[in-house]
Amino acid sequence: MSALVREREAFLAHVSRRRTPRAQLKAFARELMHDEDGTVTALYGCPFGSLVSALGKRDDAMSRQAGDVLLTPFIDWAEERFAAMGQRDPRELAVTLLATYQGAALLSNAMHDPTNMAKQSRRLERWIAGLEVPTGSGSRTPSGA
Repeated sequence: MSALVREREAFLAHVSRRRTPRAQLKAFARELMHDEDGTVTALYGCPFGSLVSALGKRDDAMSRQAGDVLLTPFIDWAEERFAAMGQRDPRELAVTLLATYQGAALLSNAMHDPTNMAKQSRRLERWIAGLEVPTGSGSRTPSGA
């Protein structure tokens, strides 16, 4: 699991190099595919979601901690960016982002269809691009970015 934690941290550091919170979120949606056409995800699924799902079938401490260790940091990271964009419900938007990705990864893998992953990634990018900045809200820089 520690290798996955390092992979997640490297990925989040990589997409955090973008200039704005919106650009960081769009890079997150685009680059989670791991490859241009989504074939790696279609073949193997998301390593984070797959491990959390497999561990969730057990009744032990590792099972109870897997989601917090592997997935919650993605949600926390995205929540900071949505908050920096002035969104009123940043946690819910962050959960929607990760849930959409995880669902697309599962379906792409189950159906052996890499085009699904690519389509959903583009849809997430358009969704993020279309989010309005609420009136009276400025864009704040998230911590660590």
